[in-house]
Amino acid sequence: MKYALRVLLFIALLLLAVLAVTGICVIGFKIAEASGNVYVIASEGMQVRAATILMPNDAKTGDITKYFTSECIAEDYALRDNPYIGDRITSFDHRATVQSIWAQPWNNKATVTLTETVNTIRGTHLTGEVDENGLQKETACAPWEKRQYKLTLRYAQQRWLIEKLEILAVLEPDPTPTQEPPMSDVRTTTTTTTATPEPTLSPSALPGTSLAPVG
Repeated sequence: MKYALRVLLFIALLLLAVLAVTGICVIGFKIAEASGNVYVIASEGMQVRAATILMPNDAKTGDITKYFTSECIAEDYALRDNPYIGDRITSFDHRATVQSIWAQPWNNKATVTLTETVNTIRGTHLTGEVDENGLQKETACAPWEKRQYKLTLRYAQQRWLIEKLEILAVLEPDPTPTQEPPMSDVRTTTTTTTATPEPTLSPSALPGTSLAPVG
């Protein structure tokens, strides 16, 4: 009887261990899957947001509603009071560097900390002034502030969406790369040495040599 109880106890503990390991694996898989999806939504969403601000009339900017909730879009001051309206921007260099992700698939919540940088904006800003030729004066576009954000996402309707965008810090812009000075020309001077031919001595000038008459 005691032996049977020990066997049953061992089997029960083994089943509990297997269930615990299986549960941990399932939770880990769910967290990894959610983290990957959240990473894509956060990085691509911030890029689409920047494109919507800088190039609002470009058909290739993407649909911002696929990444942000309607409430978040309505509360975004950069979208509401766009400082780049009227600028002629052709392209830009956007980078979103993710520092941390914490996904909680069991309660459909996730948070992301990232740094956003736009180092290069190719385009011009119309000043509203006219030059002597009657053309509008143009200047460079306003720089984009480098910032660190905290994004709050929620899982709804089978997808993750950014529902809150919080500025954590305004950072110093990246240094402008300096061009290296051109290398000075190195000229190689080739010295050509001309050998001076030795004088040819006539037989008469050689000591102990006499010329015999011919014939």
